Amino acid sequence: MRMDLDGITRTTTWEGYEAGGEVDWGGLLQSFGRDAAALREGLHDLALRLRLLPELLADLGLPGETLDFAGLDLRGTEKRLRTWGLL
Repeated sequence: MRMDLDGITRTTTWEGYEAGGEVDWGGLLQSFGRDAAALREGLHDLALRLRLLPELLADLGLPGETLDFAGLDLRGTEKRLRTWGLL
């Protein structure tokens, strides 16, 4: 959707935990109470795999114009995951 020339945006947000497209993952996870630790661990495990996404997509033949599209920032995946505290 980020590459859509008409600027179609999503309508679902993490109400109370998201501002300007940035999610407060710590706060959101805490909202799940006793399940927070298990959810954090699951997100961390997923983040470990997602940090390699740009390389995996390149190996699968994703066009360079898509891989380098600024609105997606695929090459910044690992940095973003670290900023969010998921790595």
